[in-house]
Formats: sequence, structure tokens, C-alpha cells
Amino acid sequence: MIFRIILVYIWIGGVGISLWSQDTNSVQLENLSKKAETLKKKKDLVNYRFVLKQIARLAEKEKKDTVLLEAYKNTGKSFEKNKDSVLHYDKEGKRIADQLGNKKYSTEFTYLIAQTEVERGNYKVAYELFLKAEQEASEKQYSFLPNLQTAFAELHYRMEEYEMSFEKLKKAGILFKKLQNDLGESSIYNNLGILYKSRKIFDSSLYYHQKSIAISLKNKDTVGIAYSYNNMGVTYMNMEKDTLAMTYFEKALHIKPDNPTHSLISNYGTVMIKLKKYEVAERFLEEVLNTTYELQLKVTVLGELQKIQKKRGAYKKALYYANMESVLKDQLMDDKKFLEISKLKASYELKHKNAEIAHLKEKNKYQELANRQNRILIVVLVIGIFLVIISGFLYTRSIKFRDLSRQLSLQQRLLRSQMNPHFLFNSMAAIQTFILRNENKKAASYLAKFSKLMRVILENSREDQVNFKTELYALEAYLSLQKLRFQNRLQYEIIVDDELEEGEYVIPPMLFQPFVENAIEHGFSGDKEGLLTITFSLREKTILCTVRDNGIGYSKTKKNKGRKSLSMAITRERLEIFSKKIKKPLHLVVEDRGTEEAAKGTIVKLDIPIITI
Repeated sequence: MIFRIILVYIWIGGVGISLWSQDTNSVQLENLSKKAETLKKKKDLVNYRFVLKQIARLAEKEKKDTVLLEAYKNTGKSFEKNKDSVLHYDKEGKRIADQLGNKKYSTEFTYLIAQTEVERGNYKVAYELFLKAEQEASEKQYSFLPNLQTAFAELHYRMEEYEMSFEKLKKAGILFKKLQNDLGESSIYNNLGILYKSRKIFDSSLYYHQKSIAISLKNKDTVGIAYSYNNMGVTYMNMEKDTLAMTYFEKALHIKPDNPTHSLISNYGTVMIKLKKYEVAERFLEEVLNTTYELQLKVTVLGELQKIQKKRGAYKKALYYANMESVLKDQLMDDKKFLEISKLKASYELKHKNAEIAHLKEKNKYQELANRQNRILIVVLVIGIFLVIISGFLYTRSIKFRDLSRQLSLQQRLLRSQMNPHFLFNSMAAIQTFILRNENKKAASYLAKFSKLMRVILENSREDQVNFKTELYALEAYLSLQKLRFQNRLQYEIIVDDELEEGEYVIPPMLFQPFVENAIEHGFSGDKEGLLTITFSLREKTILCTVRDNGIGYSKTKKNKGRKSLSMAITRERLEIFSKKIKKPLHLVVEDRGTEEAAKGTIVKLDIPIITI
């Protein structure tokens, strides 16, 4: 019996100690919360964070989830300018909220993370998070929904989607009014002022900033007043009222002299440039560049620093800032990010439409389904048309590449055929003979022609079209060398219309030489003296080239398979390509002079469309 009484006393005492411990911890949490609030007002952030850490530890021990999560949220907010630290605590807070199954705080941390990602320039990540958070907050009508929509509006503003930004602000404004949240309303007016400034409706911009200031003054919200003064300064700067802009920036700086925002410092630096106070401007702008985490702001600051350096003539430093700006711009928002965001929008809109369909009454269901099918059909048609266009483009490009490859191959083959080793060695041998006979003038003359011919051949091989006179010179040089090679057993005559010699015409390079070469190499045989007559006539729309020889004739040459001309085959292919390129026909006729049995040589006629320089 006594033992039972002792156990009862022990149990009562244990319960008492436990209750006393709980009361003590609750009191301690309350005291720590008051201490944290005092430190926050004093802006003693180091000790403020230390106390928040104590609160979090004690709240976790006592399983006070709301207090724990609030401690993480406030710790993140305390860093403000250090976005990496803000992101760390918000992500940690979301992780704990998810573990505890606290949907409200999980959604709130999601929106806070999105807000920080906007400032870091990660718009794609921010967009996804905002969509998710807004959907969850709208379903549950969480108290922070208008704050979320205001932050989402800023993302749309940065992406220059002003209509979407207006829509979000309008929704947020209605909720703030419903909640009788004056400071929330003040922030909406401030943001509306920014949007009207972006549209260059400056009177409306100033009107909303002044409304924001009135509410902030009523509530003694110095932060809101400083923001509004800063934004009014930007509006006046856009109105080219730089002195007035400077006044408002200085008002904002006076309100928060020990902790001005990076945006305010940057704006003040910008107006100093406009007022030609470059040293002051540079000092403020470099401070922002070295301390801010916001990519968009860094891009703006780098642009302003370039202006200063250009004014000073320091172009090397200006180029350095320009390169930094280019890198950050690419990082901030490239075409791929915009494309991905567009896809996210389409996906979100589709889900939103499906959700609306689910809540519609039965009479509207079939109409919406029909509309959806029409949209899908349009998308399919657009994709189909797009694929056809792409396929056509790729097919056309492949044909161009194939023709280009073929043309280059032909040029190489033609060049090799014209740099015939036999012709080169025989020409050099003939020149050597002149030198050995001490006929130096002849040797020098032919050597000059030989080098000129080689240079013209090499130069022309890289061109699509050459001057007619240049081609004619090359042909004369070639024939004179061939005459030397055949020891005067080859005679030739070139007849050119006066109009052709006086005019400026262009033709494909190395066009006539293959026909002349063919006549010499395949038309003449034995010791018979060869005679070539080459005529160039200017007709109404063409240049007619006629090559006559007194050789064995085209028919006999054609029958002799072992002596087939490579250069002639290549030239025919080149003529075909050139005809397609200029979209005009080229006519080539090769026939015997006389009858097939008693041929007196070959005649080649080539009709080329006129192309003037």
C-alpha cells in the first residue's frame, strides 16, 4: 500500500516537472521572439540571426512547427542582399515543411525561392516555381497569395510582358483591399507606377507613386516611402528632368542612408552620368557591381559604366565592361530560355483550360472539347507546314551543296588537265633550247608568257567569272607556247570583233582552252602542219566562239577511244552547271568540216549568253 502511494507521488511529481519544463520552454520561446524583434528593429542582424537559430532549435525540440518554419523564413529575409544565403534558408525551410507535411509553408517557401530566382536572373526556374505556388495558393486561398501574385507580376515585367504583369497586380490589389492590408495596397500602387513608366505614361506613373507614398506615410512605412521616392526619381529621369530625379533619389537615400538598395544606388549613379558628374557616378555604380547578386542590375550598371569610360576616352576599359555585359546578358536570358518559357506557358495554359472544363456545366462541355480539337488541328497544321518548309529548305540546301561540291571537283579536275605535265615539260624544254642557242630575247619572251599563263590559270581557277580580255590573253599565251612546242608546225589566227575588245564582258574561266587543246592534241597527226582559226563574234545576246582546225576530223577522233579528251568532258559538265546557274541555255556544237569520209578538220561552235560588268 505504501509502495503504491510512493509510485503515485513519483508519477505526479514527474508530470509536474514535465509541465513545468514545457511552461519554461514556452516562456523561453516567447522571450527569444521578443528579443529577436528588438534586435531586428535595431538592425543588429548578426545577433538577430543568432537568436533566430536558438528559436529554431528550441521550436524543433518542442515540435512547434509554425515557430520553427517562421524562424527559417525570417532568417532568409534577414540576408536580403546576399541572395545565395536567402536561397539556402528558403530551400531548407521548404525541405522541413515538406517533411512535416505543412502544405501552406511549403507553398510559401516555393514562392519565396521563385522570387529570389527572379533576382538572380533564373527566369525559367522562377516561372516554373511561380506556376506551381500560385496554383496551390489559389486553391487554398492562402493569406500570402497577393504577395505571391505581386512577385509574379515583377517576373512578367522583367520579361516585358506588361499585360500579364497588370493582370497579376490587379488580382493582388483586390485581395489586399479585401484583407485591409494598407502596405500591400501601397506596394501595388508603387508597381503600377513602374508599369506606367515602362509604357511612357508618366503622369499616371507619378500619380500611383504619390498614392503609394500617402499610404506609406500614414503607416510610417519608411521602406515603402524610400521605394516610391526611388521610383519617382526613375520616372523623372525618363522624362529628362534629371535635376528633379536627383532630388528624389537623394530623398530616398536620406531615409535609408545606412542600408540603401542596390537599385537606388544604381539609379543615383545613372542620373549623375546625365548630370556629367562622372566620378560620383562611377563610385556608386562600382559599389553596386561589386556587391549585388542581381544579374539584370549588373547588366544595367555595366552599360552605364561603359558610358563613363567612353566619355573619358578610355575605350579599352569600356570594351572590358562591354564584354562583361555580353556574358551576363547571355546568362540572363537567351533564346533557348524564352523558348522554354513559352513552352511552359503553353503547358500551363493547357492545364488551366482542362481545369476550367472540369468545372463547367454539362452544356458547355462539348463546345469546349470541340474548341480544343480545333486548336489541336491548327497546331498539327502549323507543325505540318513548318516541317514541309524545313524539309524544302534542307532539300534545297543539299542540292546547293551537291552542286557546289561538283563545281569544285570540276575546277580541280580542269586545273589538273590544264597543268598537263607533257605540256609543261615540252614548253620548258623549248625555252631551254632557246637559252642554249643564245636566243635570249626569245627565251625571255616565251618564259614571260609561260609564267603569265601559269599565274592566270591559277588565279582564274578560284573565280566563277573572269574578264573576257583576261581569258583571251591566257588563250594567246597558251597558243604561242604550243607553237613553240611544235616548232612552228602549228599556225593559228585569233579574230575578235572590235566591240568585244572595247566592251567589258565576263565569262566562266578556262572555257575556250579545252577546245583548243583538244584540236591540238587529238586533231593533228604526223608531220602535217596544223592550222587553227579562232573567231569571237558579238551577237545580239550572246558571244559566239568558233574554233576551226585542219586535223583528222571529229568523227575519227571520237572513234579513237584511247585518245578521249578529259578536258572536253569536264568542260561539258561545267557548261551544264553554268547554264543552270544563270538560267540561260548555252549551245555547243562539234562537227566535221566536210564529209565524215573526207573530213577536212573539226569545227566547234560555243554560244555563251552575254554578261556585262
